[in-house]
Amino acid sequence: EALLASESRFRTAFDNALIGISIVDLEGRYSQVNQTFCRTTGYTGQELLQTGFDELTHPDDREEGRELGRALKAGEVSGGVLTKRYVRKDGTLIWVCVSVSLVRDAQGNPLHFVTLVEDISERKRAEEGRRQFELLSEQSRDAILYLRQSDRRILEANAAATRAYGYTRDELLKLTIRDLHGPAAQALSAAQLAEADAHGILFETVHRRRDGSAFHVEVSGRGATIDGTRVSFIVVRDITDRKRAGDALRISEQRFKLIAETIDEAFWMTDAPISEMIYVSPGYERIWGRTLESLYKDPRSFLDPVHPEDLEPTLAHLARMKSGLPLDHEY
Repeated sequence: EALLASESRFRTAFDNALIGISIVDLEGRYSQVNQTFCRTTGYTGQELLQTGFDELTHPDDREEGRELGRALKAGEVSGGVLTKRYVRKDGTLIWVCVSVSLVRDAQGNPLHFVTLVEDISERKRAEEGRRQFELLSEQSRDAILYLRQSDRRILEANAAATRAYGYTRDELLKLTIRDLHGPAAQALSAAQLAEADAHGILFETVHRRRDGSAFHVEVSGRGATIDGTRVSFIVVRDITDRKRAGDALRISEQRFKLIAETIDEAFWMTDAPISEMIYVSPGYERIWGRTLESLYKDPRSFLDPVHPEDLEPTLAHLARMKSGLPLDHEY
């Protein structure tokens, strides 16, 4: 009666365990499996009793299991843990953590293996995603920061952030994002913070390095929940060179406009097919008495003032220009 009661308790625990359990004979064939193991692999109990662990295991992962089995039977180890891939009945791959131990009889002879199998596919995917993200973060030229939304404290920073701001990682993790704002930085409103959290935001501002120097940045950010904490994930790009180039371009354009609008000569710029007018100087109106709009509307109308006798050589000259041939005279 005590034996029956013990077997009943074992059977109840075995069948209702939340982890897959199997008993495997010394040849690697399943002799007993529980329901969780069946759900994990997609096979019925009867199907599993007609197969072995090698057949479930991905071909590339089989040798490690065989080596562990040999070591267990030789008494070299008392147990082992393997991370391997199983091929489910439907052909899909899952990652499992398998704990293996060997049961011996009273004389020390091997009887069978007992395995505990846990599906860790989600964990493996999360680990792989985290590994890829960490690799991306460390290789990124942009500063990447995690902020706790409740107090805007920096929770994590990549290597580019330490280079950009001149702080060590440990120093950055003692700061809030407000400590990085430059004197000319404009704080986001509550509505903008809510928009950034829900849908993401992109804006330009000024940040400050450890030495106090300010630099222009482009900030993109979005909210996320990680381990139950609401955080902001932001990417900070140094746009100092872009701003400098933009300022230089505006100055150049202002100088060009000043020259173009004050000289008496007329000139214009068009695309190669002469289908779109890019720019016409005001001198065009003064010389020919035609409006600038007329030339923008019909770029080829610049040929209208040409005398009929000069039209053919003019067209030939334009053809040479378009073909890249050298020009040795004016027309």
